[in-house]
Parts: sequence; structure tokens; C-alpha cells
Amino acid sequence: MAGVTVKEIAERAGVSLTTAYQILRNPQDRRYAKATRERVVQVARAAGYTPNRIAWALATKKSLNIGLVGVDWYDPHKQRALREADRIALAHEHNLLVTTAASCEHWYRLLLEHKVDLIITIGFVGGRAAEVPPEARGRIVALGPAQVLSHPERYWGWSVTWDDVAGGASAADHLLDLGHTELAVLSSRNVTERTLGFVRRARERGCCPWLVLGDEDRDDMVVQDDFPADRIVGASLAGVTGQTARGSLQLEELFRHAPNVTGVFCRTDRIAAGAVVAALRRGIRVPEDLSVVGYTDSIQVLAADYGMTTVRTPIAEAVSLVLDTHFRGGMDDNMPGDVVLSTQLVARETTCTRTSATDSPGE
Repeated sequence: MAGVTVKEIAERAGVSLTTAYQILRNPQDRRYAKATRERVVQVARAAGYTPNRIAWALATKKSLNIGLVGVDWYDPHKQRALREADRIALAHEHNLLVTTAASCEHWYRLLLEHKVDLIITIGFVGGRAAEVPPEARGRIVALGPAQVLSHPERYWGWSVTWDDVAGGASAADHLLDLGHTELAVLSSRNVTERTLGFVRRARERGCCPWLVLGDEDRDDMVVQDDFPADRIVGASLAGVTGQTARGSLQLEELFRHAPNVTGVFCRTDRIAAGAVVAALRRGIRVPEDLSVVGYTDSIQVLAADYGMTTVRTPIAEAVSLVLDTHFRGGMDDNMPGDVVLSTQLVARETTCTRTSATDSPGE
């Protein structure tokens, strides 16, 4: 039966044309009974049916396009999400459209005009809720830290988040459990949740860590969490570009003030990599003399000579969850509620148990 149409398959299987279209598009679509799905697939297979994606798109008013909106795509953390989205989209014969736009208004229009089927935003990338019609919000999904996405004028229908405060706390627990009692954080004002989670957990357990911040960040941090001013180190970072260089300078400044620190938490893996480089340059062994923990589990860092202990954020899992839900038809009738995923402390070669020593590592 050459050139069989979806209409003929629907008639032979005893289902509606829409049902046949949806099942042939996605045989795992759980909106339809298993027996119905199997019957449609068997009829199509017996008929030698070859799907015409363009015809399907026209008939269902679907674009076969997924929009991914974010900034800083060069970041290895974001690239992990991009690769996962591309893999799943290709598996479902969809196009992945990526933009670095700081605002979503253009994408909202494309969504309403059926030029994209779904928009995934990573982090808070802008947009005003009043400008997004209710019927469009179920097709806009935001990914990112829970604290970043807790925006009062949210414009997305649902979100997949993780808790950066809990992630920072897990890093503190890891270093303290290894016996490190002199700790420090290399941070900055624009990513405070991880830092605050680390600091609060450390203080709960009787340790007041050092904070190494850019000079411009010091007052803000003291006011925000009532942190002792004499434990804050201001690093002069004017003209410094790149997080790795920043991490190196911050560690150098730390050891000028606190040479007895043996455990350091960094707000990103790239800052952690810079801290490791600076430590080795000073003759400080990692991890024997200094344990270093990063954040996000960036692919770029894993390509180093040894793996970085880090807090892994579930960005790829978040993308996978959203797209799998979309392709199963789970967003067509009922919008899922917000989902919170867990961060994970991944222990590798940059941390170890604190051993007794006669000299401070930074001296």
C-alpha cells in the first residue's frame, strides 16, 4: 500500500485523525491507551508508512521548533544543557533554536504564531508577565536556581529548579567532615546563594569561614548576612577578566591574610581552577595541603589533569525532564507543577582528609 496517508491509517485503526497523528509522532504518548498506540503503530508498520514531518506540522499546527533562551552559552555549565537539548530534539526530529537574547518578548510572539512549540529559558532572562498571554505560559519553562527564579512577576508557566543554598551547605559539610576547620570562600556579590549556604552551614557547625570578595562587594555582604567584617578579605580585581584569573588572585589575597586555611569553596568551577593554579604556584599541594571545592561540575574542568571536587547542578537533567514531558504530550492538557531537583556533591581529587601539619599551607 504505497503512499498510504495518516487518514487511511486512522480509518484502519479505528481512531480519529488527530489521534493517529499524535501517536505516529510519538508512540509513547501516554494520553492514549497502550492498546490504542500499539494498534496504530502496527497498522502503520504493516502499510509501510513513512512519516512526512512537514505534512504533520501543517496538520497539527506544530512548528517542530524548540526555543532555548539564555546568556553566556560559552559557559561549560550552559553547554551541558545545550548538548542535552540538542540530543533530545534531534531524536524527535525537531529543530533546536538557540538565542542569547536578554529578553523573551520576540520568542513569545513566535510561540503565539506557532513558529516555536516550546520555549525553555535558563536563568532569569527577562520579560514581563503582563505581556505574556495565559495560553502561552504553559509552553514557557524556566530552568535555574530556585532563588534566581523566585521572581514576583514570573512570566513562565512552570519551572525546574535547584537549591543553591543547599548546594553551598553541602560543600561546607564535605570540608568539615574531612576535618578542615579553617575554611574560606572565594565569591562575589552576584552569586550570593551558594556563598550564603556555605557560610551559614559552616557557622551552624561552629566554623566562621573567611570571605574573599571583590572590593566592591564587601559592604553588601556584611549588611546582607551580618557577617563579621574582620573575616572579609577584599581583593582588588579591577581590570581582571576571566573567572580563572579572578580565582588565582583571590587565593593569593586570601593567604596574605589567612595562611592557615586548608579548605576553600569557590562559587564556580572556573574560579576553583584558578585557585588550584595559584596554590600549586605557591608550592601548596592540592589536596594534601589545601582542599578545593567548585560549583556546577563544568565539563571544561573535568578535562584537567585531575578531577575537581564540586557541587553538581542538575541542568542537563532539568532540560531532559522538560523535553521528555513535552514530547510525551504532558504539557498539552495539564501544565505540570514546579519541580525542584537536587544538587549533588561530587568528591574527586581536589579534596581529602585534613592531616596534621607543622606549617600552615599558605606560609
